[in-house]
Formats: sequence, structure tokens, C-alpha cells
Amino acid sequence: MLRRTIASGRSCLECSRRKIKCNRSLPCSYCVKIRAACVYPPTRRRSRSPDPGNVSVTSRLDRIEDTLRVLSEDLSQIRDSLRQLVFFSASDTTGDGEIPQTRPSNPHGDCVDTGHSPENGTEPPICENSTFDSGKETIERQHPSPVTISILWHWYLDTVDPVLRVFHTPSVQKDLMRVIIADTTVDVAKQCLLFAIYYASVTSMPSTTCLDKLNEDRPTLLERYRNGVERQLARVDLSSSLEFTLLQAFILYLTCARLDSHGPSVITHLPTAINMAYRMGLHRDGTTQNNSVLETESRRHLWWQLVTLDTRTAEDHNTTPYILEPSFTTQFPCLIVDTGLPSPIAFNATASSTFFQLLHFELISFTRRIIFSDTFNQANDYHIFPPIQKHKAINDFRQSLESRYFSHCGSVNHLEFITAATVQLFLVKMKLAVCKPGHSFRPICIEVLQRALALREHEPGQKWLWLVQRDMEWGMLELLLNDLCAEGVNEGREESWRVVEQAYGYWREDATGRETGKWAVIEKLRARALTIRGYESEIDVPNGLELVPEDYGPRPAEELAEGTGTGELPGDGTVCEWSMEAFEQYFQGLGAGDGQQEYVSDTYGDFVLCL
Repeated sequence: MLRRTIASGRSCLECSRRKIKCNRSLPCSYCVKIRAACVYPPTRRRSRSPDPGNVSVTSRLDRIEDTLRVLSEDLSQIRDSLRQLVFFSASDTTGDGEIPQTRPSNPHGDCVDTGHSPENGTEPPICENSTFDSGKETIERQHPSPVTISILWHWYLDTVDPVLRVFHTPSVQKDLMRVIIADTTVDVAKQCLLFAIYYASVTSMPSTTCLDKLNEDRPTLLERYRNGVERQLARVDLSSSLEFTLLQAFILYLTCARLDSHGPSVITHLPTAINMAYRMGLHRDGTTQNNSVLETESRRHLWWQLVTLDTRTAEDHNTTPYILEPSFTTQFPCLIVDTGLPSPIAFNATASSTFFQLLHFELISFTRRIIFSDTFNQANDYHIFPPIQKHKAINDFRQSLESRYFSHCGSVNHLEFITAATVQLFLVKMKLAVCKPGHSFRPICIEVLQRALALREHEPGQKWLWLVQRDMEWGMLELLLNDLCAEGVNEGREESWRVVEQAYGYWREDATGRETGKWAVIEKLRARALTIRGYESEIDVPNGLELVPEDYGPRPAEELAEGTGTGELPGDGTVCEWSMEAFEQYFQGLGAGDGQQEYVSDTYGDFVLCL
């Protein structure tokens, strides 16, 4: 039978369905082979030629959609594969040929090799797991309205920058004004930094302020700007980037994400940020690299903010920090204002917008030497203190801060007050943690937690507490709950519960903090303490975690006014004398019963904060 040839360009329906080549005859060879009816699609009426520009855009969109679909399907598998990778250093030996076991319980894997030196310029072998999803939306993300950007930027300057400085604000403000006024597009790194600024502003903003100023609830805003940052991060290769602005945005984002329970896993992405910093040489002080003063100070601030984030994250997860002391030479920043340069002449040590950060950087450096394991101290060439010497070291450090900083706080400055108060409360918390207090020290635990709670009522300074408030209060809350879990000790128990429920009730209403691992520990301790107290037989509590008593006494500020011995918060136009003398009788008993009385009796008797 003669076969009629069909015009080229058309395949029969069966060949099209099977996606095989058709010889375009009637019937075609394949249909003859399988003895199927060979049917061709009807001829389409010729239409007007489409606009070549539209075809190009449509085809590009189709390709992008296909790519995003494939990436979204494979993303979970890629993340699982990355988490299974374990990187080991090729040179983990010290100078004596020993292999230091710096983090035997650290889930991150081996992070920084102790043989690394800041002089050789190499970066530490840290496992990187940073992957961000660009999402199904277009990569270019529209910024907020100019009005919203202005609100967020002014809030950032007033609330975030004084306590978390990672960039030179006048320089960034120029880029921000370009976006507001000219609606121009900046590069990816600056886009990422701008969205990190929006995210940090909302992170530090109370829920009521979000509704009043931005007309949206805080969780919605956090999600929007969190997604904005991650879309920009997904556009760059963080594992090889040398973009300083990008690292600034990344560290700012991770620092704030640590306070956001719906944010990314900081412990997962932290190694990427640390590797970026080492590649850029931030671990070497700028004075050895002939950098300008401004560049040197910017690099110091960013490095020590990274060290702070590393230390706090290690505390959150009960591990040890990645960064080791022998691997860097970067000094503390100088006390300067952001728009100026350090002066060679003497100046007031506290009259600076960097006062808060410098003191907390010194606190972090000291904390690394006290609270972590002996193996970590060995890897860092730190002196290993027995408990007796830890007491003395804390006292000596406090005296050093007193002579260098606190003694100069003579004027009413609310940021100075918040700085000194938070640093000293952290030191008290550290002292209690070192002492491993039992029920004998319940009054001092109550007193310190009351002071931390009372800082919330200091209206002129409460806007700067957002970065450290959780660490202060949760640490003391955990100590008190551990104490309440001890059976058979009833003295002061009800007073402890009043303070515990004040703190617990506040944080229980904070939706951004309830899902963190640290909060889960507090929930378990509280459930156990409630069980011991006998609540399980009186009130039906689902899982033992949802009970909030209706009334556990007045608010912290009211208690202060009633003369609980906690002193007074600073008032407008007055000099603050936030005395710690009430602690003397408690700290004289630290170590009682174990032979430590003689070296702790003077611990906090002179712990006086004068601003």
C-alpha cells in the first residue's frame, strides 16, 4: 500500500503521546508496527505572528517556573544531604603533636583547628550548612513604602544601632535615601543589608508599636522581612563570598534571628559567617594591615559581634564556641561616635555611642574563660580556674570595669545606666552559676531576678533591653526553677513562685520566644516544680505546662516601691544609685559548707552601681 507523505512539522497523535520521532507518513511506520490507527491533529488556522518580545518574556518565565519547581522539589533532599556531610580538619594537632578535644559534645562537628594561627591567613575548617530558599516569588523583592522605610530606619538608629552596631550608619543612610527618594536599585549585598535592617527594627519593636506605627502585627512583619533577607542571600554564594557588606547583613540577620523562634537555625548558619570573616581577614587587627581608622573600627565591631553571637549560641545549645582565641588578634573597638574618629586626647570613657557594645564585648571575652569546659580552655590557651579562683576572677573583672568605666558614670544617661545594670546583672548571674547555688541562696536569686524584671519598667531605657533581656531573665529563671525542684525546702518558696510567675507570664506571651530550645528547658523545669509543689493533684494541667496562676503578687516595679530592698530605678533628672548592698548578706554565704567562706565573703558587698 502506498503511503501518503504528510507535510513536515506535524507528528501523529500516537507518536506525540509516546514522545518518539514520527516519519510523518500516513499511516506512519510506528502505527503500522503496532497496528494502531494513525491519526494526525487537525491543521491549525494560521494566526497573526506573536510579538517577539512577549514570546521572549513568556519563554523566560516558563523556564524560571520550571527551574523553581525542580528546585523546590529537590530542596529538602539537598538539605538532608548537606546535614549528613562531616568535615574534618587535615591539621588538628597542636604544637606538641597532641590532638585537642575541644568540643567532644558539640553537634556541629570539628570547627576550628587549634593549630590555626592568625599570622598564616588561613581560615579554620568549619562545616558550612547554609542554604536559603529563594521561594516561588520573583527574586526582586519590592521594598516597603518610603514612609515605612523612614519609620524603620529611625527606629533602627534609636533602638538597634546603640546596642548592635555592625556598620557605619552615615554610609548606609546614603544607600537608604537613594531607595526612598530615587527608587533606585542597589546591588544584592546592599539589598540584603537593607532587608536585614528592616528585620532588625521589627525584632526590637514591641507588638503594640508594630500595630501603632506600621498597622500590621509583628509576626507578619517578621516573616515578610525574614523572607526578604533570605531571597537576597539565596542569590549569592556565601561559601566563597568576600563581600564585606554581605557579611554585615548576614551577622545582623543571624543575631536578630536568634531571638526569633521562627527564624533560621543560627547554629546551622553560624559556621558560614565565621568562615566568611576569616576569608576577609577580620581575625587580624586592622592596625597590622595598614587600614584606615574607620575601616579598622568597622572590622573590629563586626568581628566582636560575631564572637558574641558565637558565644551566646553556644550557651543556647549547651556546646562550646567555634572561634578559638589563638586564631585571632583583633582588638576591642575604641570608644568613638559613629560619625567621628577616636581622639588621641583623654575623653570621658562613657561619653560614646559604643559604650554598650564595648562593655558587652569585654563581658563576652571574660565569659568565654569562665563558663565553658576545661577542654575548651585548653584549646584557647586560657588558664583553667578551679571554682575558688573563678570567684576571685569574677570579682577582679568587676573591679576592673568599676575603675575603668563605672566610676566615670557621673551624669544621668539612660544608655549608660542600662549598660552598667545589664553587665553587672550578667556578672551576678555568672557568679551564681559558678557557685551552683542551692536553697540557701534562694533570696539572692529572687533579688537578682526582681532587678532584671524591674529594668522593664525603666521607660527611658527599656528600648535597649531587647538584645539582652532574654539572656538575663531566662538564666535567672532557670536557676530559680532548679531551686524550686528541690523537695523538702519550703522557706521562701512562695516568694520564689511569685517572681517566677512574673517572669514566666511575660515570656509566655511572647510568641517569638516560646519555641526555642532554651524555653523548652524552662517549661520542663517549671512542670517538674509544679509537680513537686502538688499542683497536679489540685488543677488539671494539660502536659503540666499551661498553668498560669491568676495572681502571684504585684509587678516588679510595684514591689520595688513597696520597699523590698531592691533600691530604685533612675528617675528623670536624678542621679542613679542602684545599690547592690542588699546582696551582701547573701553573698557572704556563698560557698558556705564547702570551705569557700573566706574568699567569697567580700564578693558583692561593695557591688554598687553609681550612674
